[in-house]
Amino acid sequence: MHRERYMGVSVERVLREVLRRELSDDPEALRLAEEILQAYVTGGRRGVKQLVEAMLEGEPRAGAAEEGGD
Repeated sequence: MHRERYMGVSVERVLREVLRRELSDDPEALRLAEEILQAYVTGGRRGVKQLVEAMLEGEPRAGAAEEGGD
């Protein structure tokens, strides 16, 4: 099954490398930036909007469950 992507794999890879390098001293900022990037890759603008709305409403996110919750 083919899922629509809003960013090329090579661009995503480079962005992830830059995020890891630039945010290596702030794990929470890195986690958030990677979560936003993933939302964009899989859902585009709409995906990021939904993620931010969920964060503002205090809804649990996929990454939060792995970390033990918010």
